[in-house]
Amino acid sequence: MSRLEELIAALEKAEAPDRELDRLIHFHVVSPWLAEKCVDWVHAAFEEPNDFLWWDTERKAAGKEGYHDGWSSVTHSIDAAMTLANDILPKWRIRTEHGDNYSMVEFVRGYGARKEILGLATSERPDDHIALCICASALRAKLTQEEA
Repeated sequence: MSRLEELIAALEKAEAPDRELDRLIHFHVVSPWLAEKCVDWVHAAFEEPNDFLWWDTERKAAGKEGYHDGWSSVTHSIDAAMTLANDILPKWRIRTEHGDNYSMVEFVRGYGARKEILGLATSERPDDHIALCICASALRAKLTQEEA
């Protein structure tokens, strides 16, 4: 299972917005170049990650080197999640549906019978947060495009 697949699974299991998931999305999706170009602790962690949240224990070292904790709140804010989705999938439309007990997000390209659906994410928890669903769907779509 790739890091992106693990991140998607964590987003789908999350019961509430999570700053740790925001950080992981930042490192793995928004700015993956940080692993090579930034502080030494990130590069060292990529060489031998010991678990999915491998870099959390090293975060304080980054703060000492002046690296900020200013990640976008993509799991908290619908606006931030939509910005992430637009960055990952430019020119795709997003279709959402949600009610008391579920949320569904899908990314759509094309119209009518020629419609292509990519990155479906659903949730059936009453406490669901639509931003989590948008993030999971966008990352699943990114993974699908990478595998194609």
